[in-house]
Amino acid sequence: MGDNITFVCFPADEETERLRLREGIMTTLNSDPTFKSNSKLQGQPLSDEELERIKWLARFGNDSWGNNIGRKVNVKRPESSIRKVNETKGSKGTTTEDIRQYIENILQKAKLQGKDHIDLVSGDIHKQLGLKNSYPQVCNAMYKKMIPGDEVLHTTSSGYSSTIKIRYYIKNR
Repeated sequence: MGDNITFVCFPADEETERLRLREGIMTTLNSDPTFKSNSKLQGQPLSDEELERIKWLARFGNDSWGNNIGRKVNVKRPESSIRKVNETKGSKGTTTEDIRQYIENILQKAKLQGKDHIDLVSGDIHKQLGLKNSYPQVCNAMYKKMIPGDEVLHTTSSGYSSTIKIRYYIKNR
């Protein structure tokens, strides 16, 4: 069994979402002819959006999902713990929004060139913008520009360093 099955844990903060995803996963598995189940589950299989949601949760957790597909996620945090990254200014007065716009310009240029994907490294962006000690700001901007399907190719335990590398797929932008 260990050779054929892998497991992943992911957060689902709301009970209704957790129960729905559980039902969807079980029903989807049960409806596949190669899945040998002794019972017939009644329920709705996963939608494409729910499958993308699960992929996102497994990769990144719950924080940025809503920002990447245009819908709000109900994540409850105390106001005091929420840092307003758009208002954060790095060296030379560069805001996180400035960095996101810089990344967007790179992505649009890659799209015009007909590229399938582009890999960006936080240290390169940091250097190109002439920033100093602003890696968390650059990394936040990079993560916020991700959409489902994009991949973090390299990260660190903190998630904020000069070596963060993300592959952005151009097709759906």
